[in-house]
Amino acid sequence: MQWVIGAYTLCLATLSLSAGALGDAQTFHEPRERGRVIAGAAMAGGLAGVVGPTAGGLLIALAGWQAIFLVNLPIGAAILWMGARSVSESADPEHASLDR
Repeated sequence: MQWVIGAYTLCLATLSLSAGALGDAQTFHEPRERGRVIAGAAMAGGLAGVVGPTAGGLLIALAGWQAIFLVNLPIGAAILWMGARSVSESADPEHASLDR
């Protein structure tokens, strides 16, 4: 039962991140580019929905559940590294903070 609750929690977190990413597509991309950006996000989500469970199930069947960390940790580290290199600072130094 605990894994079911965890799986639903993970799904809700993923949905909230997806909505934020599509909101960013509206904010940071020109109108003529938005369709391509949203199509890319939809394609990546669809591909992940097909490949992820299949590859994960195969990996668990062949090497055990601990092997998932051998895949997830390097992917997470690569995403953090790419994000740190490509996401620019968005804070506005002229904007007053909530504490003032």
